[in-house]
Amino acid sequence: MTPRLDIGAYDGSIDDVEPFEINVPTHRRESGKRRVEELNDDLDRAGPSDDWSLKDFDIGRPLGKGHFGKVYLARVRKPGAESFVLVLKCLAKDEVASKGVQTQVRREIEVMQQLRHPNIIRLYGWFHDSQRIYLMLEYAGQGELFKHLRKAGRFSESRSARYISQVSDGLAYLHTKNIIHRDIKPENLLLGMQGEVKVGDFGWSVYAPSEDSQRTIAGTLSYVAPEMILGQAYGRAVDIWALGVLTYELICGAEPFGADNPRTVQARICRCELSFPDFVSINARSFMHKAKNPAIHLLLVAQSSNSRPLTRLSLSTHLMDLDLLTVIGQLGSLSQTQVLAVQIIFPSEGTPDDSSGKKISSRKRGIDNSSDEMKTEETRRLFG
Repeated sequence: MTPRLDIGAYDGSIDDVEPFEINVPTHRRESGKRRVEELNDDLDRAGPSDDWSLKDFDIGRPLGKGHFGKVYLARVRKPGAESFVLVLKCLAKDEVASKGVQTQVRREIEVMQQLRHPNIIRLYGWFHDSQRIYLMLEYAGQGELFKHLRKAGRFSESRSARYISQVSDGLAYLHTKNIIHRDIKPENLLLGMQGEVKVGDFGWSVYAPSEDSQRTIAGTLSYVAPEMILGQAYGRAVDIWALGVLTYELICGAEPFGADNPRTVQARICRCELSFPDFVSINARSFMHKAKNPAIHLLLVAQSSNSRPLTRLSLSTHLMDLDLLTVIGQLGSLSQTQVLAVQIIFPSEGTPDDSSGKKISSRKRGIDNSSDEMKTEETRRLFG
């Protein structure tokens, strides 16, 4: 159904989209121009969505801005196309080139053009002109999960369970396509009009057809798995680790490994230094303990290559199916570090401690400050 939403008045134009200032040495400016030219060639080869331009949209209110441009609410007004509300994200090409993230741009196009799932943000299409790349993204009406968490402080266990189940379904879908997200966190999870979770921000995603094929550190420090920190090869299990960190944060309202010093965070992750606040129920702790049992999970996964084994998890009075096993996927043989990642970071013992993490609003986010804007995606067909 077409959303009947007021996109808001905007007195300016899309030409008002100004990239953030960055310092580029004079001797690198020619190199930057060449990079933009190379980016244009790559985008043309990728095949933008047919016959779309800015004139096909009513531009509404700005929704936010990032490292490379701004995000607007917009409505399609193209003759012959259904009129509906979407998000139009504008990326400045010179910023993309100057930051050296062309590879991420190309990779994300390849990844996102094949994704269709109710718990993943939809990309309707993309196009570009001489200055910018424009992404036509699904509008998630309730915004970032992080904003809701910051306002509430922490969520009830039943609400947390519902969100985790939906994120798990989205990750399971990605993993069946051999895609690792690598940056699961509340800021990258959006809520649709009905409150359903949608995974977004695929700037750090990667195609990994074989397990243990990646070594690049990517994502957000608070959520990275031990094997990333230790420089070891990794695979889809890093998303499972992040799902465990997310579970703790939603229920407890704080990072499990929060600290002011990044090295301290890394050490706590590798040592699994964690304690539960005393308000966490026995059932919730039981859920976390069950989720960390790799022996049971791997046995069930190994028995069937296409089944979706379910682990029955009880959070408070909310009984639900959480498909963690499907998210794990076909991991095959695991190193000790990978087994640790599958364990989802939760130890068998925990000491209640209300100060187990930093406040969510004060934590340091991101390993690379360009991760929020690596947003170029594509679909083969646009609107039906």
